[in-house]
Amino acid sequence: HDANGTWSEAAHFRTNATAAAIPRPVSPPWDAIEVPERGVVTFTTNPVFTEYRVEFAFDDSFDNLVHSSPTSTGSATYDVPSGRTIWWRVAAVAPTSSLPDYSTSSRFHTRTSTSSHQDVTEPGPTLLMTFGTLRVTAQNDILLASVSVFDVTGRIIMKREFSQGVHIFENETQTWGSGTYLVSLVSTTGRRWSFVVCTE
Repeated sequence: HDANGTWSEAAHFRTNATAAAIPRPVSPPWDAIEVPERGVVTFTTNPVFTEYRVEFAFDDSFDNLVHSSPTSTGSATYDVPSGRTIWWRVAAVAPTSSLPDYSTSSRFHTRTSTSSHQDVTEPGPTLLMTFGTLRVTAQNDILLASVSVFDVTGRIIMKREFSQGVHIFENETQTWGSGTYLVSLVSTTGRRWSFVVCTE
């Protein structure tokens, strides 16, 4: 009001309800090295957002995207080239906005691989989780050369290598702990498959 005690007309403004809730990258940690080419990233979430999209790129301006993964949870899978620096960020969408809110970006460095990077969908191995046991079965003429398990930070939990190749592999999962894991399979001919599994 003025010196005479007269009040002005009321004004109003609106705050950005999502500003403090924008996701934050959690893992892999900033500048992590020797990260698998296939894995899981995690980030903070907030109920104000209904969906997320995680973007992966070769540059911090995200002009050259190499992978994009939609998700409704605080984690997303990725599949990127080996021996590269990968930048990633989270685009979060709230019901009241048509434009996404972007998190700060993070980056990691994938390990250098000497084997060829080839995605094969069919035919391929099958994976089954039952009663605390992971069972991998290779189909037809496929022989498994290695089975590796990574947690959401990219840390290796278990790795088995088979010089002659195997059709069936089993491993107890009770010691892994509750969480999300990436199971990476490599055949004796260099073909690769990956599975995301969750344990309770």
